[in-house]
Amino acid sequence: MTSPQFLELTFSLSVQAAIVVVITHWLGRVANSEQTKCQLWAACHSLLLLLVGIGLLLPHLRVFHPWSTVNENSALVLLDVQQKLGQAVFWVWAAGFVVALVAFVLRTVQVNGFIHTCREINLDQISLDIPVSELAVNHSGTRQSVTLLVNDAVAGPFCWQFHRPYIVLPDFLLGLDHRQLQLIIRHELAHLEAGHPVQLFVQRIVEMIFWFHPMVWWSSHQSALAREFACDAAAVDSPGGVSDYLHTLLAVIQAGTGRPEAPSASISFGRGKTIVAKRAERLVAIARGVHPKRRLQFSPAAAYAGLLVLTVLVSFVRMPVNISASAKSPWSPWPTWSAHVLHDFGVQARDFETYDHGFQEVHEMLIEKQHSQRQ
Repeated sequence: MTSPQFLELTFSLSVQAAIVVVITHWLGRVANSEQTKCQLWAACHSLLLLLVGIGLLLPHLRVFHPWSTVNENSALVLLDVQQKLGQAVFWVWAAGFVVALVAFVLRTVQVNGFIHTCREINLDQISLDIPVSELAVNHSGTRQSVTLLVNDAVAGPFCWQFHRPYIVLPDFLLGLDHRQLQLIIRHELAHLEAGHPVQLFVQRIVEMIFWFHPMVWWSSHQSALAREFACDAAAVDSPGGVSDYLHTLLAVIQAGTGRPEAPSASISFGRGKTIVAKRAERLVAIARGVHPKRRLQFSPAAAYAGLLVLTVLVSFVRMPVNISASAKSPWSPWPTWSAHVLHDFGVQARDFETYDHGFQEVHEMLIEKQHSQRQ
């Protein structure tokens, strides 16, 4: 991939990601349940990875050719600028990606290390109305028991799943009323049952790739809210239970003041004042019987299918930044790495630009200039 091609890919993916996030937000506003909204944001992050894959592996449609009227001398200057700018953008992006990757690995190691410092809870010592059979979640097609752990060095409960599912509770929660403890555990079980640790993992990958994109970070915040709203709804089994749940949420916040936060790679029960405030506001609205008005409603299957179709259409939105792109073909050439695979199977995929005579000379002049600079 040349520098101008990388520059075009970066600009195009940035615009495409913003469009997909906006579409997801709109679909979430008309979704008929918090669970559907949560799954839409999870699908959004998976589809952002799909956009990256499409951009790297497949040719794209070229509708506009704004550089076709540029004369040869101007084209040579602009192409040289794009070469340098593309290299600068690549190294800045790569540096940010490496920093984000290292931070993610360190956070993951931190959680695993923290899990090993916890002690397992003896279920006989606590009063729970949750049957032992319900303390399990689906994992790889089988029911896997959830291990309850306790630690005195954390401000609030959180769940974690790598090979095994865990729920970690602060020691002070064991002194709460059994009803409050039950609500907390049901909330964390809902996270694990819905596969939120996996969704969070995909979200973190997207954040590493699009670390520079404010809309992606905003989508992560919306996804975190949706996960908490969905699990709040799963934990509260009746409108009358909202009051108990609010008291539980407040008790966790008050008792956890001054203690270290849960590891950032985990899904915490009470992380972030903004999220907690919005959760409380929503619970109060539910208790009062106030529900948001939705002018349109879609079934979950229709929402997911629509988001997928729209994302594929969005992948055709390309910013015509690359001045070295030829106007002789309506499609770009296949990227080298995917073209080689097709060639191995005997499929003749074009992996080169079809330049006209004038632009071919400009391209060759730039190659010669770069070659002489290296020498």
